[in-house]
Amino acid sequence: METQWGSGKVRRVSEPSPTPTTPRPRAFTVRAVVIGVLLALPLAWLTPWNDWYLDNAYLFNNFLPPLATTVLLLLAAVVNPLLGPRRRLARGELVVIAALLLAVGGVVSSGFARYWSGVVAGPARMLARTNHDALKLPLDEARAEAALARMRAHAERDAARLDADGNGRLDADEAWGSAERIAAADRDGDGTLTREEYVLARLAGDDAAQATWTWALPGDLFLGLPPAGPSDANDAEYQHVVDGYLDGARGVSAAGARIGHRARVTWRAADGVLHERELALSGDEREHHPAAGALDLDAPLGAALRGHRAGVVVATPLGPVEILAVEPPGVPWYAWAAPALAWAPLVIGLCLASIAAAFLVRRQWLEHERLPYPVAAATFSLIDDPQPGRRLPPVVGDRGFGVALAIAAAVVTWRGLAAMDVVPFTIALEVRLPLDGQPWEKMYEWWMQVNPHLFLGMLAMAFLIPLDLSFSLWFFFVATNLIVMALRTGGHEISFHHVRHVGFGAFAMIAPLVLWLGRRWYLAVAAAAFGRRTDAAARAAAPWLWAMIGGLATMAAWLVAHGAPVVEAIGMVLMYVGFLLVIARILAEAGVPFLQMPENINELLYTTIGFGLPVAALLPLALIGMCLLDAREAVLPYAVDASYLAERGAVPPRRLAATMLVVALAGAAIACAAVVWFAYTGSGHSDTFTPYQYELDKIANGDAAGGVASTARRAEDFWCYGLGAGVTAACAVARTLLSWWPFHPLALGVALSYPGAHGWASFLVAWAAKALIMRYGGVGLYRRLVPVAIGLAAGEALAVCGFAVAKIVIQGIHGVPIATYVNALPS
Repeated sequence: METQWGSGKVRRVSEPSPTPTTPRPRAFTVRAVVIGVLLALPLAWLTPWNDWYLDNAYLFNNFLPPLATTVLLLLAAVVNPLLGPRRRLARGELVVIAALLLAVGGVVSSGFARYWSGVVAGPARMLARTNHDALKLPLDEARAEAALARMRAHAERDAARLDADGNGRLDADEAWGSAERIAAADRDGDGTLTREEYVLARLAGDDAAQATWTWALPGDLFLGLPPAGPSDANDAEYQHVVDGYLDGARGVSAAGARIGHRARVTWRAADGVLHERELALSGDEREHHPAAGALDLDAPLGAALRGHRAGVVVATPLGPVEILAVEPPGVPWYAWAAPALAWAPLVIGLCLASIAAAFLVRRQWLEHERLPYPVAAATFSLIDDPQPGRRLPPVVGDRGFGVALAIAAAVVTWRGLAAMDVVPFTIALEVRLPLDGQPWEKMYEWWMQVNPHLFLGMLAMAFLIPLDLSFSLWFFFVATNLIVMALRTGGHEISFHHVRHVGFGAFAMIAPLVLWLGRRWYLAVAAAAFGRRTDAAARAAAPWLWAMIGGLATMAAWLVAHGAPVVEAIGMVLMYVGFLLVIARILAEAGVPFLQMPENINELLYTTIGFGLPVAALLPLALIGMCLLDAREAVLPYAVDASYLAERGAVPPRRLAATMLVVALAGAAIACAAVVWFAYTGSGHSDTFTPYQYELDKIANGDAAGGVASTARRAEDFWCYGLGAGVTAACAVARTLLSWWPFHPLALGVALSYPGAHGWASFLVAWAAKALIMRYGGVGLYRRLVPVAIGLAAGEALAVCGFAVAKIVIQGIHGVPIATYVNALPS
């Protein structure tokens, strides 16, 4: 058995596999998979609407997701008793359902879908409105010829599409612009256009064909970026695809639709001929559609009809035209299909690597290091099989659990009603410390320090972890604020980002420490993966290693294909997945449900890998930090908890992992489609946080370029990273050598992050309560209070979901505005 610097004296949580004579309990059954899929995939559509367009309490939010907790509690405590002892869902089946909920939760909101669509659509408008010369890539002869060849190929395909009769020529009925268009481009004077004449005319009139530069962004990943030169913000297709996503329908209903680009128009001509549902087109986009059966908005007839509603008669050059119906433009799925396919390898690789890594570390963390998995253990206690003759899981049937659940739900509900002015006063879970003025305001997180807030779920999980860990989580936050205050008072310039860089260094050091602790296991698995003889457990784990390598390789190859250098691409992928593994480790050992990296990983990129790289090579690497920056909901930590649940529920890991992968990928596709749909049909992209803008500004403004100033800044960053890494490494060594050492190496990286600032008071109260209980009541009293802690977390989840459902019904369905209460969870 290997020693660890983790929780130490924790009993083994895994259970022995059933013997051949013991019936295997129900687990990976058809009904469990069907129920899990029927819950998970609709939530993939509902979650983006709830989180970002209804502006409701997040359904997942963190690694103790209120939605999953509520669903599992209802299944175990309400549905199962109704089903009876023979038809009830066994704990293994509930584990399958939980795992699928967690898998989809990692991609449907902050984990991926929240940012992806904004990253795809936003840069086109930003670059059209901002002169970022640093992001322009000059076209040398080879690049210019390649761009011209692509434009020629597009024009040739358009000519073939317009040539309805297939005779190789375009006549007045086939070419947009009719006779005038043909007269301007007809070189042989026969009154038609050959395909070559058409192509030459298209290229001559295309500004992109004469451009001398292109944007350094990989064009296939974004909307509205031309092959060369600037975007035309006045182009009708640009306005429909890009502006339509960012601004939405602008309150235009189907009944009030006007004739415009991509509207469907039914009209009756002066001669009585009925034209049904003709597609109205304007600008260059017309060239991609056959002219027959369409309405040319740039021709005299279409120009006269433009902007009119149904039910009117319009005077046109061809006589009076009656507009019978106007259908507004639909969601341009055709424009999003190509970027979605281009991004797919990144998502597939990330989900595959995340799930494989979670199951790879399972044996090491569960059996060798005996990590407690506080969040997963609490979740499992809600779905465990009841004792013989009972209907509820042991924890759920505990009186303390019920009392704590009721109190937590009542407190959160009352506070929510007070926030809505329904009740006259609130129940305080926060206090204002009298630390105004100098020198207190010199603390780096002054506001969070003087406004401590209790989050019941974080308080509950902190109660379940060892005292030295809960102590370290709040102590490092308070101590750092006091140290920064003293340094600033002494005249030293310590910025907020200096402290966060220290936290990032501490975060980064955890990864090699975790690998070192599990070196024997990982080396054994690696040896088994390459065919060397080793123990059966390592051979069984070898496929997880290969799957993880395959996922990482897919992500790195995707970056390389879009212009990133090979070594830097591999390094970026390893860093990102490594940090996710650190979050998973903290979750498995410290049970902190709300976790993020101390800063966007791009900050580390600009200091290390990305420093001095050409813009075209740096931008693909920066895409990771634009789209995958919020790890509060990520597949890998969720999958780590799912692997624990699978071990406890005797669920076959390979079948479960494969199903989780499929559900996660399907959920990502559904959620991204939902974000796009709600944006176009509603008020546009609703998330005001636009990471792509910040990252593009940093690159364009030279924050990542060479020079004396940036070199000095880079040196400061390295010193900060080194300080955080050094303190963490020292704590790990001291914890190994000194039994009395009070500081846990996991804590500094958490304390100096955004979640650490939110949760420090919860850690403090949990530590103090547990210390008093252990001192005066002993282990027996503590064990009796464990269900109480779990009840607090469950009650909070129930109340938060109750408010979410209320807003979905009252505002989302009935249209009555209602305030959102999200203060029960950090956000």
